This record gives sequence, structure tokens and C-alpha cells, in this order.
Amino acid sequence: MVKVAGRLLCVVMAISFVVGCSSRTSEPSGPLLTDVDAARTAWLANRPTSYDFTVTIGASILIGPLHVTVVGGRVVSALDSHGRSVPTFTTTIDSIWSTILDFRARGQVNSAEFNARGVPIEIDLGRPEVDAGIHFSVRSFSE
Repeated sequence: MVKVAGRLLCVVMAISFVVGCSSRTSEPSGPLLTDVDAARTAWLANRPTSYDFTVTIGASILIGPLHVTVVGGRVVSALDSHGRSVPTFTTTIDSIWSTILDFRARGQVNSAEFNARGVPIEIDLGRPEVDAGIHFSVRSFSE
């Protein structure tokens, strides 16, 4: 009975690991960039002014996930997970980039992952020792 339970536990752990890995690599697809300069160059080379994305922002409070629609470089719609409008939300990919560059100038980029187009995917900024950081998690970016 102990051997069966142990094997079952191993199988469950293996499945959890595979599922966790597959969800991590399936969104976003493709290789991730960690070089801020290379990612910034990629973003500026293809910088769309109209797109959709989902973002979660962790700071002193958790914001999101929000589905954001940007048209002409401005947020025209931000919806929470219940489909309710968040009219005061103005974060775009460009404004996330401005935040990244500001924190980088202060030497406070803890980790950064971008897709091949330079879209920030997972960004951790700030001084963790004083809990004054910001974390951006961007998913489902599309033009």
C-alpha cells in the first residue's frame, strides 16, 4: 500500500511539473529575451499603436488581471475578470516600458523576460528589501 501511494504521489508530482512547464511555455510561445536593450530594440522596431493584452500588476496591491485594448497608443478599454470596465486604467505596453527604463536607470531591474517582439512578459522591479517593488505580468498580447 505504501509503495502504491508513493508511486501515485510521484505520478501526480510529475504531471503537475509537466502541466506547470507546459503552461509556462505555451503563454507566451517562442523564446524569451532577458536582455532589456535587445527587447527594447525589438519593441521599437515593430511598435504597434493598436493592440490588446492582459496584465496583472503587483505593487502594494494586486491589480488585475485586466484585459486592455489600446487604440492609437491610448487605452480605450480595460475590463476586469468579470467584464466590468475600469475607466481609470491607463497602462499601455509603452508605459510599462517607461517604468522598466526608469527602474533600470536606478539599477532596480530584478528580473525581466520579454517575447521576441519586445513585449514585456514578466518584469520584477524595485528594491525587494523595502518591499517597494512592482511586478508586471503580461499575457495574450495581440495586434
